[in-house]
Amino acid sequence: MFDNLYFNVFNFYKPRLKQKANTVAVVYVSVLQFFLLVLLAIFFIAFGKQMSLSVLSTDKIVFVLIFGAVFIYFRNWMHYSGRKRNTLKAKSKKSSNHNIYVLWLIPVVLIFLSVLFWNKLV
Repeated sequence: MFDNLYFNVFNFYKPRLKQKANTVAVVYVSVLQFFLLVLLAIFFIAFGKQMSLSVLSTDKIVFVLIFGAVFIYFRNWMHYSGRKRNTLKAKSKKSSNHNIYVLWLIPVVLIFLSVLFWNKLV
């Protein structure tokens, strides 16, 4: 799923940005995965509060999310660079061309949901 999104963004920006297209696509996939992680963390925080569990403080959760963001970015950077990208491109079927505005709307919606749920939680 993320590979297809990566290749859609990469193929859209490749004619315009040339060498920076890979960076834009990696950042896109990383932001998308990070905010999915944030939504999952908010769900578990709410579940923990409902069950009266106090496992991690808010500071520790923020530290884990920052560490997760760095890990996600470097994993995607390694995954979508060099030979691995060429191998995935060769193995992948012809990627469907989604509208770039819809693709960029997905992370915006995830950010909005994260902020909304976080404000309801706190």
